[in-house]
Amino acid sequence: MSHGDTRYPNEQVADVRRSAVLTVARENLADAESLRLDSASTEELTYHFCVLKRSLREVLTVVAL
Repeated sequence: MSHGDTRYPNEQVADVRRSAVLTVARENLADAESLRLDSASTEELTYHFCVLKRSLREVLTVVAL
């Protein structure tokens, strides 16, 4: 812990995890937004939908903590 930092290690870990989850969710969203729906295959759509669903679940879990 740095001098003057009154947070406990568990809070710091939670902050790092929250930051990582949000970063991954942003990246997944950016990938999905770049997907051209008019030319995407069923497999691509399914993949991006599942990735976004997983990211949303993780974000909601972090928010609930």
